[in-house]
Amino acid sequence: MAGPRQSSLKSFFLKDATTPDATHKRGAAAAAAAADDDRSVPVPDVPIPPPEKRQKSRVFRSDWGEKFTWLRCEVVSGKETMFCSHCEKAGRRNGFTNGSTNLRMSALIEHSQSNDHVSALHLKPQQVVMKSHCEKATETSKKKLSSQLKIVFHMATHVIPSNQFVAQTELLRALEAPDFVTTDGIYHHSDCVDDMEKALEDVVMNQKQEKIKRSDFVGLIIDETVNITVNKKLIVYLKLEREGKVETCFLGNYDVDCGNARCIYDRLVAVLREIDVELSRVIGLGSDGASVMMGRHGGVGALLKQVNPFSIQVHCVAHRAALAALDAEKSVDNITSYKNTISSVYSF
Repeated sequence: MAGPRQSSLKSFFLKDATTPDATHKRGAAAAAAAADDDRSVPVPDVPIPPPEKRQKSRVFRSDWGEKFTWLRCEVVSGKETMFCSHCEKAGRRNGFTNGSTNLRMSALIEHSQSNDHVSALHLKPQQVVMKSHCEKATETSKKKLSSQLKIVFHMATHVIPSNQFVAQTELLRALEAPDFVTTDGIYHHSDCVDDMEKALEDVVMNQKQEKIKRSDFVGLIIDETVNITVNKKLIVYLKLEREGKVETCFLGNYDVDCGNARCIYDRLVAVLREIDVELSRVIGLGSDGASVMMGRHGGVGALLKQVNPFSIQVHCVAHRAALAALDAEKSVDNITSYKNTISSVYSF
């Protein structure tokens, strides 16, 4: 049997070139050559940005507020921010008092189980009870203090000495007045009475100053006096006008260094300056007939007229009536005899 036909050397090589493996090898060689050509050409180094990651947008859910009653959501700097009302009232410092933007259910659960939040929940009922007791005690103390101030005001208006304050409170306690049933909160020291009088003075002066501001013009009634230690004093009243009605009010009893016209005038100007009254608003002065007040050239009225030429001076009607009675006495013998008899009995 004849064996296989031997092919020529040329046909052998042509056969390898036409096989699929040969074709694949030629394609790989061509790609490698193209890659070498590409590497030979310089390519600019341009950075390629990484692909952006889309962040998941979270929003506040309304049902969270129903589940967590302490939760409050506000928009701060354009962001929804959560706060804890219990921690805020308890004065805690944490993420939910500063404002949390972590809009997750897990963040709410974690905060509700934190020590700060739990202690704030326990503290709130205690604070409510304590606040209620304090308010009740404060209200009772205020009522008692108000009643005592009324007593001091009554004593001042009726010229009752301040050392009678304790006796007044004891009388009210005996009468079972509601604010004086117990001695708690009742003052007994005389210094306390002085403090209450000072507080009442401030209130009364503020009310007077409001009236003085509303008055377009002011009249003065002044007189010299002395206290129990014989120190010179200047008593001052004001005549106020408002909507056609005239009101007289007591301003004060002030110390003066001496009794001459210039000293009285300077003290009077200082008193008016304290209550913001310009001398241009003072249109009248009432006083006794002493030369220090009524002096045509150097009296207090004349000094006021130098500043305000429109002011007038009036001799006090009560003083004039007393002088008239004194002059009438001199012309009636019976009155003179009666006066001498009364004086003798008094000095016996």
